[in-house]
Amino acid sequence: MNKLQIILLGLLITIIASCGKDPEDAGYSEPIAVLNPATNPATTIKGAAINYKVAFTNDEYIDSVQIFLQIDSLGKGYDESKDSMIKKVVYPVGAQSNLQNIESSVMPWIFPNVGKPIYLTFWLRSKNRFYKKNVKLEVL
Repeated sequence: MNKLQIILLGLLITIIASCGKDPEDAGYSEPIAVLNPATNPATTIKGAAINYKVAFTNDEYIDSVQIFLQIDSLGKGYDESKDSMIKKVVYPVGAQSNLQNIESSVMPWIFPNVGKPIYLTFWLRSKNRFYKKNVKLEVL
């Protein structure tokens, strides 16, 4: 091989290697990525705090994030009008970003009977966009 072929081969390898996707970005491809609980539906133990970790991603600055809890003790299913807000974060103009993460836990004020669901609902708001995602938790 001459020098030109070696340089072109090195350039080709560099181009191919730079096309790889960053593995950290793989989990944030949707506007609301619920990282914990990792499944939907998930399970929770009666009497234990519910831990959650969520990544919010948007192509605009995120203005606010809201998290709601709904206890379905009658087993009628999710009803948005019965949500109770457990967390609201409003990002001021200087602290806005396209990516926000929240990790916390909540202790429900009551627990439904075993087998009945609890719903966590995550909302993301930006200037022109609004996203919502529910996670159903079965009580064990």
